[in-house]
Amino acid sequence: MAEDSAPLTGTARAAGRRVRGRPRRHAVVLVVAGTLLAACSSAAAPSTPSTDSTFTAGVAAQAHGDHALAVADFLAVVKRDPRNKFAWYDLGDIADQAGQQVQAAGDYRRSLGIDPNYVPALFNLAVLETAGAPTAAATLYTQVLRVAPGDADAHLNLGFVLRSLGQTAAGDRQIATALRLDPSLAGRIPTGVPTGS
Repeated sequence: MAEDSAPLTGTARAAGRRVRGRPRRHAVVLVVAGTLLAACSSAAAPSTPSTDSTFTAGVAAQAHGDHALAVADFLAVVKRDPRNKFAWYDLGDIADQAGQQVQAAGDYRRSLGIDPNYVPALFNLAVLETAGAPTAAATLYTQVLRVAPGDADAHLNLGFVLRSLGQTAAGDRQIATALRLDPSLAGRIPTGVPTGS
């Protein structure tokens, strides 16, 4: 699925984007007919043929908006393969979209327990943590940037979080980096926040 730029609440979250469903940058493509072409490595793919077909069915159900079926499929996958970070991530994504932040955070954490550097789960968990735990969010965005230093959205969000924590100069540097990486982000910066340094 494509990445989403859904509006978020609060100053620090205003620039956030959540990675919805199967992120394109992780080599999984959903074609118009709803068929999943998995170009993942064998280490990242579900472990058995039945798990693989159930996972594929879950991705298709999620893409078609049938979240109840997708959840059932992803739960079946993690029952058979508890270390499937993608299924845990997708369960978190569905809970997140349904406004079930506690459930979503738990599922993202399960995904990260399997792969602590899984950027989509790190990013989405950071977005969830921003309002209530900005220091934790800053740590998560910093981890995203260790793995993906060119992630302009992570730089931008980290900039807003740092500014909310009173670290204005560091926040402004992150915002400037985000804009150097992706000038189109300028429209997501609230009035009064410096855009260069």
